[in-house]
Amino acid sequence: DWGFFVPYLIGSISLIVLAVGSISPG
Repeated sequence: DWGFFVPYLIGSISLIVLAVGSISPG
């Protein structure tokens, strides 16, 4: 069901981006 998978995928990507941004300098 894309109605559930898409928001879940976007949420996961956003969390990964935030994690990388916190780990990487700057």
